[in-house]
Amino acid sequence: KTKGMFIMLKNIIGVFALSLMLVACGDESVSEDVSTTDVAVENEAVIGEDLISEVKKEADARSEVEQNMLNFFKENLSGTMSISFSEETKTYAMMPIGDGFTDELMLTATGDIGAESWYGVVYGFVDLSEMVQENLGDGYSIVMLNPSNTENILLLITDGKIQYDFLSDL
Repeated sequence: KTKGMFIMLKNIIGVFALSLMLVACGDESVSEDVSTTDVAVENEAVIGEDLISEVKKEADARSEVEQNMLNFFKENLSGTMSISFSEETKTYAMMPIGDGFTDELMLTATGDIGAESWYGVVYGFVDLSEMVQENLGDGYSIVMLNPSNTENILLLITDGKIQYDFLSDL
């Protein structure tokens, strides 16, 4: 969908640039035929308006899917995660809430319990990230924030691929 829009935009820019070159570099015969140039400019204006309308529709549709995904996460992870979304960075940020998760995370980090439980969470998040990618396209991330210090992340997954896992750094 997005590639098609880029191709359409490229074609419109090409037609517009060609028209500008004809007007700017043309001889007097081009200048004398003002009605042809006016029609071309009007056609480009209509194409430009159509493109702007199409871009707005696609942005609105994408924004709606992003919001639906956020609502899905909130409904399914309520009580365990506080969740937000940044359109600017295309990131779903999730922060564990409640003592149980935080306690288990600390026990895993200190080695008091095995990492199997943590990796169950990690691969669950990989699945969520793949779902986001299927529904929204490439470039979306899911980040799990450290509940003790939200400046630090525990897990970062983009397009179904683990970018960072805090347990690997220990």
